[in-house]
Amino acid sequence: MKEIELKAQYDSSKRPELEQHLKEQGFQEIRAFTQQDEYFNHPKRDFKKTDEALRIRREQHNDGTSHCCITYKGANDSHIGQSRRELETRVEDEHKMRQILLALGFRSAAEVKKRRKEYKKEDLTVCLDELDGLGNYIEVEIVLPENRLNVKTATENRLREFLSELSFIQPVIEPLTYLELVMGFRGGSAAENASPND
Repeated sequence: MKEIELKAQYDSSKRPELEQHLKEQGFQEIRAFTQQDEYFNHPKRDFKKTDEALRIRREQHNDGTSHCCITYKGANDSHIGQSRRELETRVEDEHKMRQILLALGFRSAAEVKKRRKEYKKEDLTVCLDELDGLGNYIEVEIVLPENRLNVKTATENRLREFLSELSFIQPVIEPLTYLELVMGFRGGSAAENASPND
């Protein structure tokens, strides 16, 4: 599977209008939750050069349920957003998973925290995110199976067109990941620029 996504910062005062617009367009609110991601550096592989990411994600839902997963993301091959291979699985014991990574020489690099509300219509997912210190972002995403990667460019254009139709929120496309934004990063891999002790 490959995750194709675009994100944009937007005028947060327009959020009620944006949510109403999504509902009028047939999007269904799926869930609201918080996410706390801890990113790790590889002990030998240079993530700055390979543009990869490894994280443990803790997710707390508004209904009181929670879960944890570990995610690997491959290098980005998009020039306007994010297009990465993604492998993810749930983790039963978050503490032990973290200890395994540290025992293997991985180093904790940084954390990203956000509050997210997710909407969905057919194959299109829209996430409204609030990040402390960064503001409000809209993220639009389509997940493509391996046998449909030939339509990646068309999918990116579709996402860009969707954002352009939301001119009332004045979206500004952001090519960087949340990790890179949190760390004030402007080139290469943010996780690699973090101190091992951060």
